[in-house]
Amino acid sequence: MNKKAIVVHSGGMDSSLCLALAKEQYGAENILAMTFTYGQRHLEEISFAKNICSDWKIDHIVINLDCLNEITSNALIDHTMEISNKDGVPPNTLVVGRNGLMARIS
Repeated sequence: MNKKAIVVHSGGMDSSLCLALAKEQYGAENILAMTFTYGQRHLEEISFAKNICSDWKIDHIVINLDCLNEITSNALIDHTMEISNKDGVPPNTLVVGRNGLMARIS
């Protein structure tokens, strides 16, 4: 597969905007959208990503990173934890190193 751009696409607003900009610059046929599933609470975003890529005719793959729950604990992937966001402290939904790992895989 010979692509000019790879976009990590969660299905959310920010990554969809990045995907739209890449499509505008490179053309849908030259983009690969990658979505990661790792047990996150907002699994419906994966369906959004699939639908957007289908509508925009962009190749799309989903990569399973369920192993994240073996190396970190946070409220984004541990559904038994209550989500909290206290002043001066990162939210307990922060998955340290997640974006770096995704970028490295891309």
